[in-house]
Amino acid sequence: MAAVRWQLEMMPRLPDQRADDNRWPEWPRVCKTDYGQEEAVAVFGRDPRIYQTTVKELLTDSEGNLRAVKVVRLEAGTDKKTGRTVMHEVAGSEEELPCQLLLIAAGFLGPQAYVAETFGLERTPAPVSAPPPADTPPMCPRCSPPETCAGASPWWSGPSRKGAPPPTRWTPF
Repeated sequence: MAAVRWQLEMMPRLPDQRADDNRWPEWPRVCKTDYGQEEAVAVFGRDPRIYQTTVKELLTDSEGNLRAVKVVRLEAGTDKKTGRTVMHEVAGSEEELPCQLLLIAAGFLGPQAYVAETFGLERTPAPVSAPPPADTPPMCPRCSPPETCAGASPWWSGPSRKGAPPPTRWTPF
């Protein structure tokens, strides 16, 4: 068992309760703690998450084995073109954390431009792919229109039809 575990989060910690501008039916932008984080609190006595931090460099010993990571603190800013939140390094905030095993779980922001172009997918400023047009035939033959079956399309997951059983077979491309 590792003596210490960290989970680095690039973004700021979300609030414990919904903000006034995050009302239903929008996805609740609140701090969530999963079972692994709860277990870390129970075993190590603290939440493993370190917010607004990212790895800047991997440091190795003389034999090439990972010995530490150099991390840097981040601060939120706004991209003037898109209005999206962007993270910037905080000057002078670098520090070294001992590390012998590094696991990376990166978020998915949508397909790269060439993939979207290959499949003729429109991209939003987010930069995720836009939902297909309403006249797009469903990939799951039991669902119509296409947004009624969550996961029925490789580029769009819409709301599931209430009470509908999950599809037993997906239609290939």
